[in-house]
Amino acid sequence: TKAGRLIFEEASKMLHRIEDVQASARNVEDALAGSLNVGTYESLAEYLWPDFLLRLSSAHPHLQVSVRTSLNRNPKVDLLSGRIDLLVDAEPQTKAELTSWPLYSDRFGFYVSSDDNATEFTPMTVGHTPIIFVQGAFDENGLTIENHLAKAGYEFERQYCFDSFSTVKRLATRKMGVAVLPIRLAEEDKNKRMIKRVSLKGLSPEGFGRHTIYATVSGENDKDLRIKKLVGLLRGHFK
Repeated sequence: TKAGRLIFEEASKMLHRIEDVQASARNVEDALAGSLNVGTYESLAEYLWPDFLLRLSSAHPHLQVSVRTSLNRNPKVDLLSGRIDLLVDAEPQTKAELTSWPLYSDRFGFYVSSDDNATEFTPMTVGHTPIIFVQGAFDENGLTIENHLAKAGYEFERQYCFDSFSTVKRLATRKMGVAVLPIRLAEEDKNKRMIKRVSLKGLSPEGFGRHTIYATVSGENDKDLRIKKLVGLLRGHFK
């Protein structure tokens, strides 16, 4: 019943809080103890969380972190309802009841398979090369990847648009076209010589579309010492 679901949700929150208090009492010497639920999105989870969670579990074994992706079409709902304690994504939250802290900034770059002979494209030489990108990805000014390409005079005859940068990377390694990727996300495969960076004339060789990854909490959690320490560790992970 509707009443039963409400009781279940509220009771679950209470039990979750009791577990946190008990864990904190058992581990007073360790400020990172108890359990936290983190929400993020798939592409960020792929290259951020594996190494980070490995280090975290080794350094702070009393803290149990659960990471989930695609919890809700609007993750702010999950944050405000208490389903997650911390949201890590590329959009600062401006609601009064939410607090966002910047973790790191990145830009987009262009990549092709390491076996591809191309090093630079121009609006005249791009020819029939497809462009591969995440639809809806935007920078801190609200400009999408398509906006940046159009401003530089590029019109790709064929477009491969996906919801995940993981798929974009995979197609790049298969020589399917020019992929647009966050530079940090592409670094591992670039170092493994699976993909390489190329330039598009008219767009900065340093990358374009500056965007920042944020950690966001609800107002009732912005004083939680564990969350603040976790955010600090996330920042350090990207230095």
